[in-house]
Amino acid sequence: MVTVIPRSTEAKSAAPDTRAQELAEAACRTTAKISGLAALAPGPLGLLTVLADVIALWKIQSQLVADIAAVYGKTATLGKEQMLYCLFKHSASQTIRDVVYRAGERYVVGPVSWKILHIVFKDEGVD
Repeated sequence: MVTVIPRSTEAKSAAPDTRAQELAEAACRTTAKISGLAALAPGPLGLLTVLADVIALWKIQSQLVADIAAVYGKTATLGKEQMLYCLFKHSASQTIRDVVYRAGERYVVGPVSWKILHIVFKDEGVD
């Protein structure tokens, strides 16, 4: 679903930055309304609205990405990879940051710490 690129009705703009900002603000208002309404449901019913809320937000964001590409005249270069990057950039960077942290901890900090401990205890006469 998130790899489907929606058609945009936006034309290439003479002032794409301004139009992109207007589109982003409109999308923000729409998503705020949807999320606000979904949050009104109490208890377990409220939990059921989460999936519908996320799906609606992805659709709005996908349309926003397509519209922004259109106002910049880049519709032809907007592919599935770019769409996924735009929709999940924050999540991906957080995941990669966590992987790098854990790998660094495991392969850099761990071995160095053992080497340092070995040197310290060897110098202390403990072996």
